[in-house]
Amino acid sequence: GEVIVKYNLYAEPFQIENGKLATAAIDELYCLSFVMPGCFIHLADREFAHAEAHTYMPEDPSGIVVGLAADQTYWCYVHQDADQERRDQLAMRDARNNQRIIDLR
Repeated sequence: GEVIVKYNLYAEPFQIENGKLATAAIDELYCLSFVMPGCFIHLADREFAHAEAHTYMPEDPSGIVVGLAADQTYWCYVHQDADQERRDQLAMRDARNNQRIIDLR
């Protein structure tokens, strides 16, 4: 069967087999690890509010989401590798600081 996986503006169908989907298949289509190297991809059976605690679909083994039902919609959540996230935040801060220097000239 198929499920729909939503991520931001995307909502694409993915084939499941025996209720399972590899997060690598999601990454292949949405290119999440290209933008966020070392990220971790999870699925949920609903969309969460910003500050709400998240509960994800089980994985067994890690990277294989289990318990999916055909013809259902799931939401993709991405957690960036902590070290990479710090590097990205520093790079964004440096870019903002460089922009301020340019603006002051």
